[in-house]
Amino acid sequence: MTTPGRFAGKIALVTGSTQGIGEAAARRFAAEGAAGMVVTGRNPERGAVVVQALTALGTEAIFVPADLADPAQCRALIVAADSHFSRLDVLVNAAALTDRGNIVDTTVELWDRLIAVNLRAPFLLMQGAIAIMRREHIPGTIVSVGSVSAYGSVPMLLPYAVSKSGLMTLTRNVAYSVMWDRIRVNLHVDDGGLIRPQRLAQRLGELAGVGDEVPCCAAGSGDNIIPGTHDALGDITLVIKIPLVGLLRSPASIVENDADAVDA
Repeated sequence: MTTPGRFAGKIALVTGSTQGIGEAAARRFAAEGAAGMVVTGRNPERGAVVVQALTALGTEAIFVPADLADPAQCRALIVAADSHFSRLDVLVNAAALTDRGNIVDTTVELWDRLIAVNLRAPFLLMQGAIAIMRREHIPGTIVSVGSVSAYGSVPMLLPYAVSKSGLMTLTRNVAYSVMWDRIRVNLHVDDGGLIRPQRLAQRLGELAGVGDEVPCCAAGSGDNIIPGTHDALGDITLVIKIPLVGLLRSPASIVENDADAVDA
């Protein structure tokens, strides 16, 4: 179910938005009123198709091709968003590589590329997005797509698992770093099941959207505590909601899917 106007006037940058989860998220944001969108990926033809679809929904969209393994191209995405829209309200890190490799056959080249795309790119994009949000005093949102592989995974997904584990730690650290700026930083973790992109886009929209309440240390759709999401000021993690008034404390929210999140 969409919430008309939830993203009214907002500008979003969604990586991997020429296909799959990223495209579904971009389309959902547009359906919910996003004013502008930076679409990015490595396929210009698919980029043009997505831009056309978003434009038809009333969202001003631009396509910026990028290989996220290149730091300069990551930074170029932020520059494009800033130069074209002069602001950025939402960043979604949906792009990722899933190339296989275990402890025996993973090459240095494979390791470096997965870490570059799955971990370094989100870091660089967060860095750039936060700079714009701080400059414009925007209470923005950053959402990254995680994976249960972050907890260990199968042998053939070694570099992927490490990259997603790093992304989880990056999310927690950055969330605490920018909470005083009213910037929320969250990670969505699927359960490894067959989750349709549209359903995951709904969850990303819930995390990236601006409503009457902001989740603080919320974990799981059923408020299940995820180990390691402890408040930096104590040993106990609280699942609470606080109003969007005054100064917000908004540590990372590691949101995991449960059975209810998987479409039949």
